[in-house]
Formats: sequence, C-alpha cells, structure tokens
Amino acid sequence: MSLKDSSDEGICILSFDSGGPGTYSQLLILKNYMDQMAIFQDMKNEDLYPADYFDLMGGVGFGGLAAFMLGYLRMSVDEAIDALFVIAFTIFDESTQKGTPEVNMRNLKSVIETLLRAKQIALETRMQDKGNQSRCKV
Repeated sequence: MSLKDSSDEGICILSFDSGGPGTYSQLLILKNYMDQMAIFQDMKNEDLYPADYFDLMGGVGFGGLAAFMLGYLRMSVDEAIDALFVIAFTIFDESTQKGTPEVNMRNLKSVIETLLRAKQIALETRMQDKGNQSRCKV
C-alpha cells in the first residue's frame, strides 16, 4: 500500500489488544510488518512511520500509549518500543512499586511531557488541534 492510492483501499485500523507485556509483543509484530513494507517499497526502515499507513489507531493501557506514540507523536516502531520501556521503568521501578496511584500518575505525566517536548509539541496542545496533519487518528 502506498500513500497515494491508500484512499481506494478502505480504512486501515491498528488496534493494540490488552496491555502491559502484550503491547511489547504487538509492537514487535508491527515492526516486522513495517520491515517487510520497507523491503517491498525499497525504503529505509527509518523512513517508515505507521502513522502514514494507518487511518486509525487505538488501544487500552500500554496499548493506548503505543497508539498515541505511533499515531499522534509520529514515532517509528523502534522509537515507540524504546519510549514504552522508559515509561514502564519510570512508572514501575522498584522505588515506586509501593507508590500510590497519585505517584504513578505523576511519574506517567512527567514521562509523557518529556515525550511531547522531544517532539516539540506544546504541553497545552489538544489532540483535536487541526495542526496535526497526519492521516492517522488516535
């Protein structure tokens, strides 16, 4: 599928089922798919972003985070995998395992803000903002 003729092929949906460790395995499957796409289109893996090939992404828990990173932040699969590990180890490290939900939420918020800054997205940006020109909706 190429970007030019994708409108003739229907809607492409990427759904991350369950969460936690399952999200990692689903990202590995997606990575394999994108690797095959790179070979098929004679492109470098670094030049392929799932947001260019899927119209809609969604998930629950860590799957929702993966969809957000891939679709809204336009990360590559490798970037999303790396970021997911950072999120997991920040929220669930040994010092915070006994933390309250408030502490875990504060840690999650901090990591998400770091991701947004790295992508040069203002923290007050809403996901509905028209500035996001990606075909992918999250």
